[in-house]
Amino acid sequence: MKRITGVHFIKPLIHPPIYKDESPLGYLVRVAELNRYSSFRWLNQGTKMLNVGSSRDLYSNLASAEWTKCDLDNVLVKDVFTAEKRHLIVKKLRFCPLCIRQYGYYKMHWQYRAAIACVEHEIWLHDACHYCGKDVAQRNTRIRLCDCGFDITDVDVERVSDEVLLMQLFLEGATEPKDTNLPLLKARHDLTKNERVNILHFFAKWLPSSVFFKKERVILLREMSTAQDVMMDVAEALFTGHAGYHNFLKRLHALGNSPSGVDLFTKFYRDFYSNFTKPCFQGYKKYLEQYLNKYWEKPLTKRNLHFDKQTLESHPWISFQTACREYDLHKSELNSALLKRIVRSKISKIENRTFTLIFKPDLEARLYRIKDLICAKESASILGVTKLQFSKLQESGCFDVMIKPDTYGNSIWQFSRDEILHYKNMLLQDLAEVTVDYWTFPELLKFFGGQIDNSLITILKAIEEKKLKVFTKLKGASGLPSMVFDKNDFMEWYECYKAEDELLSIPTTAKLLGLQQQFTYQLVDMGLIETQSKNSTSLRWVSKKHIDDFRERYVLLSKLAKQSQLNSRALMNHLADRDIYPVDEQWETPLRQKVYERKNLENVQLIADYLPFISP
Repeated sequence: MKRITGVHFIKPLIHPPIYKDESPLGYLVRVAELNRYSSFRWLNQGTKMLNVGSSRDLYSNLASAEWTKCDLDNVLVKDVFTAEKRHLIVKKLRFCPLCIRQYGYYKMHWQYRAAIACVEHEIWLHDACHYCGKDVAQRNTRIRLCDCGFDITDVDVERVSDEVLLMQLFLEGATEPKDTNLPLLKARHDLTKNERVNILHFFAKWLPSSVFFKKERVILLREMSTAQDVMMDVAEALFTGHAGYHNFLKRLHALGNSPSGVDLFTKFYRDFYSNFTKPCFQGYKKYLEQYLNKYWEKPLTKRNLHFDKQTLESHPWISFQTACREYDLHKSELNSALLKRIVRSKISKIENRTFTLIFKPDLEARLYRIKDLICAKESASILGVTKLQFSKLQESGCFDVMIKPDTYGNSIWQFSRDEILHYKNMLLQDLAEVTVDYWTFPELLKFFGGQIDNSLITILKAIEEKKLKVFTKLKGASGLPSMVFDKNDFMEWYECYKAEDELLSIPTTAKLLGLQQQFTYQLVDMGLIETQSKNSTSLRWVSKKHIDDFRERYVLLSKLAKQSQLNSRALMNHLADRDIYPVDEQWETPLRQKVYERKNLENVQLIADYLPFISP
């Protein structure tokens, strides 16, 4: 009988149709096994040999045989025709042992070099016989049996990490990954299968183990024994959010230059920006630019066309000359800042030229310190106090910036003009005109200096902690001597100080309860924490009894959730199902935190055991 030209499959006695997601090579093995052929090649009675190294050719051959029901319009088959040959596995098969046991066929999703996991069973794929170590390849005549007679599915399976599973879902085109908490990659994207494969292979080639060897980049993904390690790194980079991507950039940055002298990090971001332009990659690019602005110790210029204007302007490293020009600094001022080590710098060498690079965030943060360092005399003058009084302020630790003499060339104490002015303005801002019987600040120091321990510091601390109120500013005076105090307010504070009264200010109450000041003021304003005043003044004080009453009556949702180790939202819904609501449920302005009456919670079995341990 004359043989038909080309590839021609005979119709065997048993001829099930090919599954939509079945590998063409795996299908031929399955049909041959069902018909007990010693080789799937017996199915071909044409003059041309099968090209088992091309899934594309095998699909075309199968489609020409009507009995196979191979549909070339199938999306998965179309993906194979558009895929680059270097991305597909040839002359061998990858498989999931559990799927082979359960379904009895090889899936096409597994036959990509970037594929390393089964999404159904969440385990690693295999491509070799566990017993003899030989590839599961074209010579196999049975789905489950190796040439050595060993069942290839009789192996221990191992679960993959979450990021590897997400990567495989991404590769297979899942519209919604199981974990959508991926701020760098949108869960819904418009990437084709080929584009998805390309991005995985792109990241694989920058890994330290393969970056210098072109041939090795291909070889590493050919075998599961090496592809597993490579693709785990890719999964970490692309599918663990900022942390994994940051680790990838850090590793790549540490590699420095290739043997040919090319900066690998520079080449990576240039290739990445040029080859992957779709919006879904914007998260990776944005974080890369943030990484550059934090760790790239080289200046960025307008010649870096890939980056936007904001990235270029916010890059932290600038040249010495640029720093002087843009911040109106004399060279001596900037050199002095570098000598004092209050601004970081770095020496950069390009060819035979040496440059000094300035860390711009340090310069901006300490600009006033560089330009406006002042002596103790000028500082005392701004505050309107004597040198002796200023020295007491200095000794009490009121100021953060205090540069000692003989420190990096200083001959006298130096202070920050900006901090001195801020301290003065903090005490004097928003003060009204004098309309009550008052004492000035110098009068207080004079009248009560011998009765209040360390009177200057004690009174100023009381003002800072809002225990003592400055009523207004004296017209015509400047600095601290311009502060005016209502006599009644001051005497009320003084009586508390003298008698070591148990009354506490609202800020002190907030610290005692472990709450934010704004929230504590809300609790006071809404009457949940009672207060009292003295001598009909506007100041509000909280007694320890008031604090104890609040603790006995109320419970904060946040503390209850922490103690019971329950989610706050779930706990709130649980209580609402039992008609238990926060105290502000019907209020027009809600509280900053949710507060419950303790008595309403005592019969809630889920949390009753925790109530005695919660305060409030």
